[in-house]
Amino acid sequence: MMCARCRKDPIDIPEYADHAKADNMEVHNWVQLEEGTFNHKLQLFVCTLCYIAIGMPSSPRGWKPEGLIE
Repeated sequence: MMCARCRKDPIDIPEYADHAKADNMEVHNWVQLEEGTFNHKLQLFVCTLCYIAIGMPSSPRGWKPEGLIE
């Protein structure tokens, strides 16, 4: 599991670690349940800073990782 753009593990992203701690959850579980960009099949998400950097894309079908991963 990692950010599709910066490739950070959510454990290494303070925002996610703080949210998970506040919700008394493991960070990876928190991302799976609460991160709106999380792609369960690919185990990818886009962290907040990267989401802003790529223009905050959204659609009725959800965020797509095309173009961000090799």
